[in-house]
Amino acid sequence: ALNCDRNGANLLVPKVSSAAKGTLEVVPIDHGFCLPEVLEIEWFDWCWIDWPQIAAPVCPDVRRAIAAIDPERDSAMLRDALGLRPKSLRLQ
Repeated sequence: ALNCDRNGANLLVPKVSSAAKGTLEVVPIDHGFCLPEVLEIEWFDWCWIDWPQIAAPVCPDVRRAIAAIDPERDSAMLRDALGLRPKSLRLQ
């Protein structure tokens, strides 16, 4: 889902258990501006662009998951489940 309020303050990095030392989990939070009816991209929306992780290669499992996304199906599911308005479900 498109979230127009992604920034460094809207990320949660939970404490790591001792079994998982050396790994971090990043959880996006604050979904208050998801699926807006009007799309406006501001300078602060690019806050992650300088993060080193952006330049890292995407693992094959993630590539397959992204390639398997069916935006038409997902749009219909969101419309039916949440009653979202057509402007919020636009695919272009």
